[in-house]
Amino acid sequence: MKKLILFFLAVLLMAACATQNLTPEEKAAKRQAKKEEVARLIESKHFVAPMRTMHSAMGTSKSIDFGYSVTVKGDTLISYLPYFGRAHNLSYGSDEGLNFTAAITEYRIDRPRKDANRVQLLGATKSSLYVYTFLIYDDGSVQLSVQSRDKEAVSFDGEIEAYKED
Repeated sequence: MKKLILFFLAVLLMAACATQNLTPEEKAAKRQAKKEEVARLIESKHFVAPMRTMHSAMGTSKSIDFGYSVTVKGDTLISYLPYFGRAHNLSYGSDEGLNFTAAITEYRIDRPRKDANRVQLLGATKSSLYVYTFLIYDDGSVQLSVQSRDKEAVSFDGEIEAYKED
């Protein structure tokens, strides 16, 4: 009886695994749908990129907590990102890190690779000018490079999502 129960459990487990397999056509359709969604988000200028990992110019990588993200909302950049690295020419108490809201002064899109779009935008705060360069892959993954004239460059890895009004 015990062997019979184990046999049925094994059959159920194998059947559950078999139902998750997608045909090549279904996989291609799913990839194409994701690619179209990513392109739509980039063109609409309404997306959020939650970040998971941070890479400093010194070569240090660090997993970051939930909640750090960059939001592009039309002509507005909302940056809520951690920063560690060297800063240059900052007056005492004037640095907001990478936590700010700024108007986007330039928004450029190109496709440097067959599987990725590059979005480069400029945002200025009262104390600095920032260049945010997103490399957004067709599967939704994002590599972000942040450059400033006052700080060392820093980069992040994350995913792109649709911006949802609260």
